[in-house]
Amino acid sequence: MALSTIPLVINTIENCYKKICVIGTGDTSKALFEYFKSNTHLDVIWKQLDDGQVLLDEDVDIAIFTFPFKEPAQVVGKGNVYSVHYQSLLRNDIENPFWDIYENIIPQLLENDVNVLIVTSPRLQGYQPKIPLFFSMLLFRFINRFSKKHDYYLLKHFDELEIYDEFMNTKADKSKGYVRVFGNGKKINYDDGFRRIPAEKVQIHARKIFLFGFCMSANPMLPDDSTIGACLQKSATGQYRVLSRGNDGASINLVMREESYNKGDVVVIFSGYRDTHAHLSGADVVDLTDCYCSIKKLWTHIADSSFHCDASITSKVAQKIWSHIDRSKKEKRQSFAGKDEMMFGNFNRKAPMLSMVDPKVSDFVNAMKQEANELGFDCIHGRGGCIVMNCNPFTLGHQWLIETASKQVDFLYIFVVQEDKSYFKFEDRLEMVKMGTIHIPNVAVFSSGSFMISSATLPGYFDKKHLGNIAISASIDLELFVTMAQELGISTRFVGEEPNDGYTNSYNLAMKRLLPRYGIDFVEIPRKRSEYINNVISATYVRNYIEEGKVKEAKHLLPETTIQILEKRNLLK
Repeated sequence: MALSTIPLVINTIENCYKKICVIGTGDTSKALFEYFKSNTHLDVIWKQLDDGQVLLDEDVDIAIFTFPFKEPAQVVGKGNVYSVHYQSLLRNDIENPFWDIYENIIPQLLENDVNVLIVTSPRLQGYQPKIPLFFSMLLFRFINRFSKKHDYYLLKHFDELEIYDEFMNTKADKSKGYVRVFGNGKKINYDDGFRRIPAEKVQIHARKIFLFGFCMSANPMLPDDSTIGACLQKSATGQYRVLSRGNDGASINLVMREESYNKGDVVVIFSGYRDTHAHLSGADVVDLTDCYCSIKKLWTHIADSSFHCDASITSKVAQKIWSHIDRSKKEKRQSFAGKDEMMFGNFNRKAPMLSMVDPKVSDFVNAMKQEANELGFDCIHGRGGCIVMNCNPFTLGHQWLIETASKQVDFLYIFVVQEDKSYFKFEDRLEMVKMGTIHIPNVAVFSSGSFMISSATLPGYFDKKHLGNIAISASIDLELFVTMAQELGISTRFVGEEPNDGYTNSYNLAMKRLLPRYGIDFVEIPRKRSEYINNVISATYVRNYIEEGKVKEAKHLLPETTIQILEKRNLLK
């Protein structure tokens, strides 16, 4: 096994755990050990198997078996060790995710004053009338198993046929070791691989409520405004920001470990009623039995399982969860002045190798590297920076930002957003930037391709007018960026301050939080002001002036090069 064939899930593991043990012999074990060893922030050991047992005297967070075996191997030695098989990581079928959650994750969360709430599914054996309920569930399970159109029947049950196409057009990706879902429509939307939760007025320093677990935490068959997360956000108003991190239930521990938490945050885990560990974990437990049994004709509101439900149930469940969170908050009277962020794994993260991501990214980066070398950019020893910008259109403010940033680095990449969903076409915006920066010798202008701020990596960006200050982690967009940055010699990312646009400000906050963990500086440059409008220069002002026919006013905010291009295109009238 060559290092170049190591999958992306291994990058997830090295960023989620601090101490790793590779167990096995052969090329796979050797390649994994060498890969982990190259990460200077990890403690890594390599152990051999002896008669079905591994003697492990060292403290480790996770042990990875890398060979086939008929009988389960045993790890003996110090304490409990979370053990997984390499093949299960590749299949997105990681063994015992709840073992890691109960033994390691929950204790650390509670120790750091993060509130944990385990929500168990209802016990419906005592529900009356019993026959229609269980006959209905049995029927849907039968359809689920034998019909190729089982999703259609589930949706028909909820009388939500109009969202059927959107639901069916979502796509799942398992490359990171857990399921991320992608798809955006009128009613069903995902950001960063998880359900979008509409949020309007949320306090800047609001604590977070994370939703982890099975289908109930994401409600994939319901519209955005009817999910558990959306209903919970309405109840929480601006006190908390609700984040859905639910998937199909596999590898939940990895999803939880990828997040960072602050004191006073709330972690909600959806689990089954047979979960005997819930009451022993030290976390609060909420049983949904009474909530479900209070609903008349329950069988008309659920499909093949109690967690596959309609909006009537999600609303009631959200109310029950919020009632518990609100009561617990008042009883504990917690006060958290500082952030005191906690995370699993090391603060310093390692970016994925280029070979771990889509081959198209590799082609894109190699083409840029070649052009950068021709321009004399020293991607190995020089200090490189970059700006990703839409320039809709290119203003004096954009020009000021580039000129200021170019003085702080040896070379500067400008990536112009390629997605053609803006007022001005991409080719026009690209030409504006090239002509407006031709006087700056250490600047090179490129297309962003489909890998930076695109509908694939940051879909909400093109609908930000309606999303306000919605929370985004931008993890997909930024993980692709850091992968490319390490190849292009980029060590600093520059942005302009964003006082008005809530979505862009949320994106900037995500960069400020995440990029330093990958060794990339994040620099926010104050916006250039215009005496003419007595405000910061904004492309929005320019577009409004053009729409209103105020050409003279628009020209006050544009460099001469942009004016010439717009006049040539008959766009200034």
